[in-house]
Amino acid sequence: MAKHTSADAISLYREALLAEKKSPRLALNFYRKADRKNTRICLDVFLVAMVTPLIGALIIDQVFSFVRPFWEGIVFALISIFPAIILAFFRGFGPEKKSASQTFWTSILGAVLYVYIDFMTAGLILISTIVGMILLLLPVSLVISLFTGMPFLQVATLLPQFITYPVFYIMLYLSLVKWFTNVPLSPLYGIRRIIIDGIAGLLTAWADLMGLAARFFLVWLAIASPQFNHYEFLVNSVVAGFLLGASLYRIKIDKVLSVLITLGNLRVHYLLDRNWSIYHILTTLIKDTKDDKVGIKYLVWALAHQKVLYAWQISPPHDKELGCFGSLIKSALNSGITMLPYFKESPDDILNEARNSGSYSQELSEVWDQTVKCTHEVMKEVMGERIKRERQLGRVVKQL
Repeated sequence: MAKHTSADAISLYREALLAEKKSPRLALNFYRKADRKNTRICLDVFLVAMVTPLIGALIIDQVFSFVRPFWEGIVFALISIFPAIILAFFRGFGPEKKSASQTFWTSILGAVLYVYIDFMTAGLILISTIVGMILLLLPVSLVISLFTGMPFLQVATLLPQFITYPVFYIMLYLSLVKWFTNVPLSPLYGIRRIIIDGIAGLLTAWADLMGLAARFFLVWLAIASPQFNHYEFLVNSVVAGFLLGASLYRIKIDKVLSVLITLGNLRVHYLLDRNWSIYHILTTLIKDTKDDKVGIKYLVWALAHQKVLYAWQISPPHDKELGCFGSLIKSALNSGITMLPYFKESPDDILNEARNSGSYSQELSEVWDQTVKCTHEVMKEVMGERIKRERQLGRVVKQL
């Protein structure tokens, strides 16, 4: 069944490749259908994610009905979070398995790392939100202190909610944009673009956000369980379990094809002038293909070259901005991406490496040349647009 579904996905992928230039919207539709065909729905993962928080809540309600020690939250978190994530990794969620003998233990390790990364991400969001609030509210407190004569630190603790709440939500939004979208948070980028591109980027990263929210909803329930009555605890557990299941139950059948479909979506987004999602998709592709040995990463890096799409979209060419290469370095440092040495080569050289590399299945080999061709066409179009914009700005066109 899996092979049949994968063959259907490849057929739809081929149709999308052929439609890209003539009808980008039709190509996007084909890519969506190919992605669905390349996705296995694991209802057991969804059911486990739904049921285990409820089981955990019932156990906590019965066993800890009189004494509610710290271990209550630990037990609830272990029961409600890990079984579904371990099962999801066992079914194929996350990185591709190396061998069948490693499946069980790598699933457990993957689940532990998954939750650990959640805590790291949440910590970064919390820290950046708090730091941002301090930077915004301290000047306000200082101004109020100067006008009222109240001690500065006392003013900081007495600011009204109509000031602190908006600042909190603004900084939380900016933190989410920072850690989930790679939209540059620079005034030079433009406040309007930060808002529009940031919202669009968060919508693109919706699955990651939903999973993170579900897991921390469960952690919060574990910590705050003494504050709920019996029914509130059960209802909240079911809601959190539903969100957790919705973030885990879709498993990619062929992970190489999944990356190629994402790359196709990126090209179509450019052709449709949907620049708001380009850097999120491309950054995701860079991370997903950094260990690839058979050619896809070269396609990604050709588009991510400092002379092509990635840095160009992040930092349009204005004199006062960082410049393409500066923005690329900044984004690379922010995202933990180490691909700068490869930019000693030209984008065409990198694309040639992609063209000449690859050892895929017969089905993927049949669409490889067309995939490289479509990537090359978009790369040339981007570089042509860049030359045009340089000339409009009255600059000397550099060799691209």
